[in-house]
Amino acid sequence: MTTTDDDVFYYGDTKETVEEIVGTNSKLVLTGMYNYLKYNDDINVLYREDGGEERAVLFIIDMQQYSTYQGIHVGDKWSDVEGKLKNVASKGNGRLIAFDGDISVDPLSVEKANDWFMISYILEDDGTIENISLYDVQAGASCK
Repeated sequence: MTTTDDDVFYYGDTKETVEEIVGTNSKLVLTGMYNYLKYNDDINVLYREDGGEERAVLFIIDMQQYSTYQGIHVGDKWSDVEGKLKNVASKGNGRLIAFDGDISVDPLSVEKANDWFMISYILEDDGTIENISLYDVQAGASCK
């Protein structure tokens, strides 16, 4: 896919607007609370619900899966590691955790620093961590 100036989409665009630009292929569910749409083999657009509509909030450049990260392991109880972390955004059975960047800023806001790594923990019903994903995130005003 070749991009043009018309291929730019922006923070806050509705999912429908982004889909008109990039198509509807490879939609995936992330931690049961966000959706992301694969774009141009390199970039994913992360959405969250806002006033009844899903809107673009972050642009994921890279995602890697880990069984262990910074001393946290798949199979650990969330209650055992929660107190060691800062800037945790949670909803449902997922958690987004920032290890770098300005921790006073909402990790899903456009004001956060670029290239801020976050981890998504998907929890099983008993509260154990079943998945650790590391995201390299760009939170610019627009993405192409």
